[in-house]
Amino acid sequence: MSSVEFAARLGSTHEVKFFDTNASSEPFINSLIENQIEYSLLHEASSAFIINKYRWKLSNFLRYFIYIFKWNRTRRKVHAEMLQYQPEIVMVYDDRSLSYLSGFRSKKFKVLYYARGWYTPDQISVKMRIVMKTLVDILICVSESTRQALYSGGIGPLDSMHVIHNAIDKAKLSSSIEFLEGREADFKIILSGGFLPSKGHHVALEAALLLKERIDHFHLYLCGIIYPGHGDKSQKYYEELKQYVSINKLESHISFIVGKSDIISYMNYADIMFFPSSSEGLPRSVMEAMTLGKPVIANAVGGVTDLILDRYTGLITNYNDPEEYAEFAELLYRNTELYQEISKNASALIEKSYTEEMQIEKVEKIFNTLRNER
Repeated sequence: MSSVEFAARLGSTHEVKFFDTNASSEPFINSLIENQIEYSLLHEASSAFIINKYRWKLSNFLRYFIYIFKWNRTRRKVHAEMLQYQPEIVMVYDDRSLSYLSGFRSKKFKVLYYARGWYTPDQISVKMRIVMKTLVDILICVSESTRQALYSGGIGPLDSMHVIHNAIDKAKLSSSIEFLEGREADFKIILSGGFLPSKGHHVALEAALLLKERIDHFHLYLCGIIYPGHGDKSQKYYEELKQYVSINKLESHISFIVGKSDIISYMNYADIMFFPSSSEGLPRSVMEAMTLGKPVIANAVGGVTDLILDRYTGLITNYNDPEEYAEFAELLYRNTELYQEISKNASALIEKSYTEEMQIEKVEKIFNTLRNER
């Protein structure tokens, strides 16, 4: 959604077209249509193509060649679209999409790579460094943490990387909130993230087991989707979480909200958010929670540290420590003054520093620089 909203903002002063090379989901396509963004679907598939799908190396080796064929076919489509559309600037959001621009003849456009994730040095391969340095004209990072990570990984000097944060439209966010009936609890916690181990739902459940002895009436909402493109990994993880709830008799304290693309109403209903994720660029769900004045308890990963100053705009735990998640949740439950202070500070930070105007102002400066270089 951050990418779609960014494109919509740019569309007010520029001609914008979205080229989808990753076979995105129906909600994503619907959001493009809703925001009146022209788009072209260049790669259609119901699920991701997994190379290392089998136990046998030969089978996976053959799948690699199938992948190369599919990649080259999509690359040709991208080149044809670029030649027809004649863009001045191409903004790319991931490494695979960037690789489709390789071998382009008579290239007249500038390439902006918008790094929206977070990386450890070992995740930045030699191939990624070569492709980035060969094809990218301007590197944009979604957070300061992302910029530092890419710098540490040898992608380039700090002065060649620009930080442009995501922005949140509070009025639009608030307008989508619906009233939820029949959901009563003294203290309500939400976790938003697809059902994968990296999102830390299991940590939240371990914290909930501890909270069971500390807060009489609390409820934890685990919101997310089961990813069809990760083999059975996502489904298996979801089933393990359900089993944990059953074994530990947590049914009265836990609700699974599965498959909803918009959980703003649940976020508004909650008192706080758990965010035990293992890697983040600049987490949109954390920004939305902070906008609504919901204190966030989180791991100090990636762009989380751009948003949360411990005990001021949120609470930072030791990495995936369920004891601290439970301890800090109880602290916010019992300390009304601290809760109100963090709520106010979190909302004010997003409202003042993560605005649409600031996002567009920064990208326009980059566009102007590129125009002057032509």
